[in-house]
Amino acid sequence: MEPSTKPTTGKPLTIEDRIYGTYKFSEPVLVELIESDAVQRLKGIAQFGVPDVWYHKKGFFRFEHDVGVAILLSKLGAAIEEQIAGLLHDVSHTAFSHVVDYVVGSTKDEDFQDRILFDFISSDSQIPPILDRHGFDIKDFRTMSKFTLLERPEPELCADRVDYCLRELLVDGDVEDVEVVKMCVSNIMAVDSKMCFSSKNPARLFGDRFLKLQRDHWAGRQAVGRYYILADALKEGMRTNLISFEDFKKDDEYLVRKLESSSNPKIKNDINMLLNGHISHVNLPKKLRYVDPYYVENGKLLKLSENDKEFYEKFLKTVNG
Repeated sequence: MEPSTKPTTGKPLTIEDRIYGTYKFSEPVLVELIESDAVQRLKGIAQFGVPDVWYHKKGFFRFEHDVGVAILLSKLGAAIEEQIAGLLHDVSHTAFSHVVDYVVGSTKDEDFQDRILFDFISSDSQIPPILDRHGFDIKDFRTMSKFTLLERPEPELCADRVDYCLRELLVDGDVEDVEVVKMCVSNIMAVDSKMCFSSKNPARLFGDRFLKLQRDHWAGRQAVGRYYILADALKEGMRTNLISFEDFKKDDEYLVRKLESSSNPKIKNDINMLLNGHISHVNLPKKLRYVDPYYVENGKLLKLSENDKEFYEKFLKTVNG
């Protein structure tokens, strides 16, 4: 389910979000950015990289995540500049999202879209004029890492990590996961520009779920295998001039149709594996994602791994593979 946008009298813009419920964007700059072509394009970019038609589990779209990050930042009291950054932080994602790193980027870092982000938003026909019209300088968004609620180095919490984890739990989780999401949303807060939880229990619940998703999904053989197989088909498509890199600037459906139309035996075989195979033979590296949440106790910020032996052991096992 992607969030539905329902303009009232043009502005403000009401969003029905699966995590945060009904939220009204009242800042004109945010409304205009949400309605821009660059952000709307994300409705066609799968969050998991491989679109549902070729994936082993149900996903959601980058648009939903980007809007969710902006909402979360607002709820945490972030400045309008940081909310803008949250809304724009994924607009440079190409079709198939992080799969592109397996075609032209780094499989270790999966950072292609981060490296091109500022050039992407600077050259967009709508984003710089929108920012300028509302008194914001495009240069203020050159470095997203300066927005410390949006982005933090691992293993700290940040709006990006928190939103995509909770969103996946709602899309593909069970009844217990739904309750975990509710508890985490109710107890997330910001202290000294750091995201944390108001007590140890929600920190532990979130930490456990995040590490489980890393083990069972993001670095699981099904996901990794599908990344490499789709990347293999895309490389063959580029080698034979079926597709060009310009095509990646469109959306998933456009490239899916191009690949499906090919008579190339290698591409057809890769697509058949994605459609029909239970992929377990691939054992290749994938980006490591992990968190060690902070929580508040007696007015102090505490790190979960330093105060929970069981979590510490899970954390070490994840980090050390």
